Amino acid sequence: MSKIIVLIAMLTIVAAANATVTAGHYLWSTGTLLDGTPYESFRIFVEVTDTPGGGPDDWTAAGLDLDLAGGTFYQDPLGGNPPEPALYPMHPDLEYDTYYTSPGDYPNRDYVGGVVGIAGTADTDTVLDTDWFDRIDSGHGEFIIAQMTVLPTEPDWLGTGVLYYDDRGGSSLEEYHFTIPEPATLTLVLLGGLAWMRRRGA
Repeated sequence: MSKIIVLIAMLTIVAAANATVTAGHYLWSTGTLLDGTPYESFRIFVEVTDTPGGGPDDWTAAGLDLDLAGGTFYQDPLGGNPPEPALYPMHPDLEYDTYYTSPGDYPNRDYVGGVVGIAGTADTDTVLDTDWFDRIDSGHGEFIIAQMTVLPTEPDWLGTGVLYYDDRGGSSLEEYHFTIPEPATLTLVLLGGLAWMRRRGA
């Protein structure tokens, strides 16, 4: 029986008053690092939209509490929050670093540096536990605020998570439940495995 790896995440997002904020995630990239280690990289985003009645539109801060079993987070020694893309040609693995960012910095805009403020962190190879914020008025739009790259120890690993975030400047608490990889992706993996077994049995 395949081992199931469970990933539990909690993300708290704070918005400025009168802004509506929603959150989500997606699989951004899969492949292997230069040393042949397979990786799966995911991005967390927020979407800031106008609220009826007007007012400022701004993502303010977030807190991520994420525990990983059966794998590790890729944290490049040259990484930053976010990493500097000018270094990618010389250090290709850096592009897949695990990092925190804001609407005012890469990959949402050209790299600036110094925009993201870290309020507190206790990250390890298997735990992401960080509070961060930005120093600018982001305005409305969809923005990447974090990238997490997992080096799984099982090819069929499964992660489950929930994002808790404030909507409309803290007037309501929303929950966003998710699994990684996505169920559709997992189904394709399982179907591919069944087809391979049938070919071997033929």
